[in-house]
Amino acid sequence: MKNRIAFALSLSAVTAPFAAHADDTASTRIAAAFALPARAAVSTFSDADHGSTIGGCAPADPRRAAALVRQIAEEEGFDPDLTEAVAWAESDMGGNQGPSRAGALGIMQLMPKTASRLGVADRCDAKANVRAGVRYLKALYEKFHDPLLMLAAYNAGEENVYKANGIPVNEETTKYVAKVLNRWKLAKLIKAPL
Repeated sequence: MKNRIAFALSLSAVTAPFAAHADDTASTRIAAAFALPARAAVSTFSDADHGSTIGGCAPADPRRAAALVRQIAEEEGFDPDLTEAVAWAESDMGGNQGPSRAGALGIMQLMPKTASRLGVADRCDAKANVRAGVRYLKALYEKFHDPLLMLAAYNAGEENVYKANGIPVNEETTKYVAKVLNRWKLAKLIKAPL
């Protein structure tokens, strides 16, 4: 019985933040995003001779990447569970480091301009990539004071959040925000004592 109650509470914790943005119709956007068919996954191929992925970064061992993500998040004073959830959503914890269709690379999928602005010369340098990603998340949270808008801006860009005056109306961003929140809340639920 305790497990059922905990599960129900976790579901409400995941969906409750979306209700706070009813005025920007986030709940409608999230529902619409889940009603759309999933797109096929894009795979990358390794270049074994050079240890890199053609056009991107070499895949990382997810366990080592997760340890790095958590360590850097703690060093930067940011929630390690949330950072880990972002890294899973962005790159499958380093398993698919890009490039994305938009040109993002690395565990935290940094765009070229964002990486440059944050002082990252090599987006395939895991430590630099993760540290910059965490600092960018922190900066977005300080700017928007809202975890939903922080995640939307990380995915779609700050300017798109401003233009939409909330979570942008597009399938990718609404799914992204829900995916990160679900993984983050699940991590918290698993660690919670029964």
